[in-house]
This record gives sequence, structure tokens and C-alpha cells, in this order.
Amino acid sequence: MDSYRVRIIINPVAGGLDRGEELSESVKKVFAGTRGFFEIKRSMPGRSIATLAEEAAKKKYFAVIVAGGDSTVREAASSLMDSDTALGIVPTGRVNHIAKGLAIPDKIGQALHLIHGATSKELDIGAIAGKTFFISAGLGFDWFFAQNYPIISENPDNSKERLLFPYISKELREFKRYSSVPVVIREEGETTHVLPFIVRFALREFYGKNTLIGPGKKGEDGSLDLYSIPHIDSKSGPKAIQKALRGDLAEIPGFRHQSGPGPYKVGAGSKVAIHADGERFEADGGFEVSLNPGGLRVWTGG
Repeated sequence: MDSYRVRIIINPVAGGLDRGEELSESVKKVFAGTRGFFEIKRSMPGRSIATLAEEAAKKKYFAVIVAGGDSTVREAASSLMDSDTALGIVPTGRVNHIAKGLAIPDKIGQALHLIHGATSKELDIGAIAGKTFFISAGLGFDWFFAQNYPIISENPDNSKERLLFPYISKELREFKRYSSVPVVIREEGETTHVLPFIVRFALREFYGKNTLIGPGKKGEDGSLDLYSIPHIDSKSGPKAIQKALRGDLAEIPGFRHQSGPGPYKVGAGSKVAIHADGERFEADGGFEVSLNPGGLRVWTGG
């Protein structure tokens, strides 16, 4: 960075701890000597994350840096899409799936150093039922995998059984309570009927550095890849869950992969649970999953 206008937006309730003072001191240290205008804004009723980010984009700020969790990042991104204002992420939430998926350090100072020392790049951004996602989204049992991938991907030795075992045990407990909802997925005249174990929409090849999101995806290639696996019985569950945690989706019976620009139109007879980068929501029976190629400039660690 040289001489720029930057707005730093803090979600004071993210992670259950106000990091405002720590962030202010870190900004002073990291950007000392940088010619520019840096302002810190806190979200509050009437001054939402989305509103503050939108104001900065309209005023042609060089960057908006958000300190918060996944919801904070998602709100800011929705207001910066297709603008000239880049997004910087300082993860201060409880989970921070998006930051982990983009290999952004979890320490405030390190995240700011990344923004200060690197060049932002254009990322493909997706939307599922109106919710922005950076890495992957899905429905069916995919939410449970998305919850665990960030932790697994941080360990380079994630192929060993001793690492995967506690996650497999957790998934099996959840799988016993899981109930599939039939869905229909349409894209460019192709129709898929599935009673899903997994339905996954992928923007990137890997979650972090180690966990394959889906085979056949080649980085950010301007496509929104769809991976689907039909419902499996309880007997097949343990092996399927183990393979899914490793990223070996293609080895699970019924695996199907298609790639295209979207949008995908999803229909179901009732409300369905969906996720955007691991954060769970509920969607009405009909919704869309779409792609915005290069829609947002973001600082990433990968």
C-alpha cells in the first residue's frame, strides 16, 4: 500500500470479545509510515456492516478491512461486489471458516501484515439462496463436512487415521440423525434428481492447503462445480464419511460431478438446510446457486 483511503470496520460482538483497541494498535504498528487515510468504524444499529462497506465503495475507498466472523465478512462482501474497493479480512469470530479457507492468518497482526504486504486478487464469488460464499456451499449432509474441513486442512498430516478418527466419530453421530430431503437441480437444460447425502457447489479446488473440495476442479476457473452423492445407508456410512473427510468423494458410490457457469436452480418440496462456507441457514423449497466470476478483490494467503 502507498497512499490510499481505507475503512476498517469492526464488529464489536464478533467472537464475544471487543477487539477494537487491539485492532487499533495493530493498525498503527503495521501501517506505520504508510501514506494514507485510515478510519475505524464500528457496526451498530443503523450502521450495519453492509451499510458501512457500501458507503466506502461509493466513495471509492481503496479497501475495506473487516474485523469479525463469517457473517461480518459475508455482509461486507455483498456490498463490495463488482466495485473497485478491495476486501481485507481480519478474522475475530468464533469459527472463521472463510478466513481459514482462504489461508488468512488468525492473528490480528499477521492478517494485517498480509494485507499490507501482498496484492489483492480477483476472486470468483458465489451465492446460494442470496447468501454469499467464497469457498463452497451445499445442502444435505455437506454442512457437517464443511464444519470440520477448516480444522483438518490446517494439519498437513490429515491422511492418518488417528487424526480423522474423532471427526469420523462425530460425523457418524450426526449421520444417525440425518434425514434426506429430495431435491431437483437444473442447470442449462440438465436436470438432476437426488435424495442427497452430499450436494456441494465448489468455487475452489482446496479448502486451505490440504483438503480437496472435489476432484476435477482446477482452481478458480470461472466455473461453479457441482458434486452430488445420493443418500447412503447406515452400513455404508462409516466408509463414506471417512472418504468424504479425506476429500475422496469420487470413491463414494453414486458420485457425480458436473461443471458449468450456473446458475443452478434447486427445488425441494419443503424447506431445506443449506450452508455457505460452513455457516448453516434454512432456505425455502426453491432457490438459486450462482457464480460471479472475479466479482470481488480480496487479500488471501493462498
